[in-house]
Amino acid sequence: MERSRERWVQAQADLEHARKSLEAGDYEWACFAAQQAAEVAVKAVLERKSAPRDMRCISFSRP
Repeated sequence: MERSRERWVQAQADLEHARKSLEAGDYEWACFAAQQAAEVAVKAVLERKSAPRDMRCISFSRP
């Protein structure tokens, strides 16, 4: 399986984990898992679109 597909599958699993954590009332873990799912999904899309490697690093900085 290509790496972008593996990442996409992992993102889906992370999102499902976030949903289950939310249902269980574990809000901090749900937020963390959802954020991880989003990051992995973005990386999968960038890899699939053959973005340069330096664009695959996700960083949030304050202005």
